[in-house]
Amino acid sequence: MLRHIVMWKLQAKDAVQRELDAVAVKAALEGLRSVVPELRRIEVGRNVASPHSNYDLALLAEFDDFAALQRYQNHPDYRAASAFVGTLCSDRVCVHYESAGEA
Repeated sequence: MLRHIVMWKLQAKDAVQRELDAVAVKAALEGLRSVVPELRRIEVGRNVASPHSNYDLALLAEFDDFAALQRYQNHPDYRAASAFVGTLCSDRVCVHYESAGEA
């Protein structure tokens, strides 16, 4: 199994707008669950501690292998969601690692 972890910083400075943007990003990404068959698991969470030094949002997605991740990243719905998220975020970091699954 391949795990795909991404974290973002939101651009908005206003707290209300940041909350709206976080909800929109979560909905856009988690909506991929029903349209991208390669996506085995997806979870998007909002940071709850140290907001000034931590990233605002994190995504955990799981795929059977790297080829499945590549198909996901080429899926038109993923591309649209990714472009949308990019309009709301100022910074992004990502890591991929292989996992044996749940312990």
